[in-house]
Amino acid sequence: MRTEDPKKLCATWEFVKFLFSPEARATVESEIESMLNGKEDVDTAVQKMSDSINKAITDYNTVNN
Repeated sequence: MRTEDPKKLCATWEFVKFLFSPEARATVESEIESMLNGKEDVDTAVQKMSDSINKAITDYNTVNN
């Protein structure tokens, strides 16, 4: 990423750290497991991952801004 904006750099770094957090990893693992066990289809699993991770990001931003 090429930017001189310190706020964008900071936000990007926080997002990358979140992607590798235990919470995000657990969400992804759980949804993949449900999909592989036939409990939900790919679209549902991806939507649930997205919803959960987006909520966590929103919650983080609410607390830290």
